[in-house]
Amino acid sequence: MIELPPRTAPVRRLSFEGLHPAVAEASADLFADGHFSRAVNEAFKLIEVRVRDLLGSETSGTKLMDEAFGGKAPRLNIPGHEGRSGQDEQTGFHAIFRGAMLGICNPGAHELVVEQDAQEALEYVALASLLHRRLDSSTAES
Repeated sequence: MIELPPRTAPVRRLSFEGLHPAVAEASADLFADGHFSRAVNEAFKLIEVRVRDLLGSETSGTKLMDEAFGGKAPRLNIPGHEGRSGQDEQTGFHAIFRGAMLGICNPGAHELVVEQDAQEALEYVALASLLHRRLDSSTAES
């Protein structure tokens, strides 16, 4: 029997060095100092600020995400696919951006800080990084 070399994943460890530069800048020092919840909060606040700036809007939270990604004529298009798949992708990312504001950003902004586990916080920050990358490739409608 022929022995094959062990398979190795191209990325084996999640770290700040691989995250979106804007997220790393906003959150890395807080995370390194053990302020995990604040690091997560800053990463998601940055999404809100960035979407607001892209739209030139005064709204915030879920209303802002609805304005940006929702409806029949979203102001920010993020799909990487054409046709029905692209529509589904737009709808799905609208739900993710909206859910991030509702379930991650809002509780962190309106409640006392309860420190998160470091691994869980890093995974949240990674989600914020992914959303920033999707914003990088978004196209704005007038």
